[in-house]
Amino acid sequence: DSIAEVSDGEETRIETCKKLASVAAGIRIEQVFEETLSQKHHFRLNETELLKMNQYRQEEF
Repeated sequence: DSIAEVSDGEETRIETCKKLASVAAGIRIEQVFEETLSQKHHFRLNETELLKMNQYRQEEF
């Protein structure tokens, strides 16, 4: 699929995935390789836990 065919909802979902992955990894992630990753692992942190994790990381540095 070309990027031009991506719907607004899909674009928002992709951006959200990037943000979640960036917080979890502790680094900014520019690209998500969805097609190359299997779905064996599911991200289970909710929004509150992610915010706490991000705040903790910011306090460390």
